[in-house]
Amino acid sequence: MARKLLQHAGLAGISLVAMVAAIVVLPACTSSSTLTGTLRNGQDLFLTGRDASGVTLTNNSYEMMGHQVACADCHGSQGHGGTVTIMMTRYDVPNITWPELTGATYTPPYTAETVKQAITKGLDQAGEKLKAPMPQWSMSTQDLDDLVGYIQTLK
Repeated sequence: MARKLLQHAGLAGISLVAMVAAIVVLPACTSSSTLTGTLRNGQDLFLTGRDASGVTLTNNSYEMMGHQVACADCHGSQGHGGTVTIMMTRYDVPNITWPELTGATYTPPYTAETVKQAITKGLDQAGEKLKAPMPQWSMSTQDLDDLVGYIQTLK
C-alpha cells in the first residue's frame, strides 16, 4: 500500500514537472502556424515579402535575380542581421529586433513611426538616408502596421 502511494506521488510529481515545463517552454516555441490575424500577416510580409493573401510587396530598389526580396533575406528570420552578399558586394546588415531598435544602440531610439519611415522612405530614426541595400517598400497602411507589429515581437 505504501509502495502504491509512493508510485502515485512520484507520478504526480512528474505530471507537475511536465505541466510546469509546458507552461514555461511552449510559449517560447511559438511556430508560424500559431500566429493569426495581423501578426500572421506581419510575419508573412517579413519572411516572404508577400502579405497573408499572397499579394507581393513592391520596392523601388531591385529584385534578387527574380527572387522576391523580403526583410528576412537580409536581416534573417529572427531579425538578428549579419552579413549578406548581393551581386558580389558584402553588406553588414543591422539587428532589427525590437529591443535593439529601441535600446541604447540608436540615438534617438527607433519608435514604431520611425521604423515605418525606414521601411517606406529608407530613412533612419534621425531622418538620415539608410545605407544600401535597404529598399524602400510600398505597401498599404494595414500591411505596414502589421509588419511593424511583427517586428515588435522579435527579440
